[in-house]
Amino acid sequence: MTQAVLVHNMSMRPRTHIAWRIEPGCTIACFDLAPVAEAVGVLLETPCADRQAVLRALKLDSPSLRNRLVRRLEDAWRPIGFRGAALVFPCRPTWRRVGEANRKAKASRVYARDPLLVLNVLGRAGSHLLLPSAPLSLDTPHLERCLGTTDPRLVVLETDTIGVSR
Repeated sequence: MTQAVLVHNMSMRPRTHIAWRIEPGCTIACFDLAPVAEAVGVLLETPCADRQAVLRALKLDSPSLRNRLVRRLEDAWRPIGFRGAALVFPCRPTWRRVGEANRKAKASRVYARDPLLVLNVLGRAGSHLLLPSAPLSLDTPHLERCLGTTDPRLVVLETDTIGVSR
């Protein structure tokens, strides 16, 4: 059986500029801690009204509660069976204003409402790549981001848990 071998930079010359764009009509799956802050607070057994409250709670958390949260996140991530890498990009949060700006947008956005999914994606994604086997990080720089992706595997996961906002 022959295995595929990764050729240097996918057979491109080093430092080749590669451009990508979001096609009109596609769906962007967005992962942001702000819309799920209250649900994360329930997981942390601490009232949290916004992203900053969650980040403060994670810093002050007892190690045992943090370890329970990590185990719960690992248990929720494993059955998803996500394989391969997914391209992620910074996604300006618009979940509060679903008015005229979203109607004019070329792509619809869906915001995850499952706090375990949001924490797993934010905690495992590097700068522009989500690797399912990446170690989970609950550090502030990871969790304060809002990430988006057009990867259909993640879009399906999100649309299974929430409605689409256009």
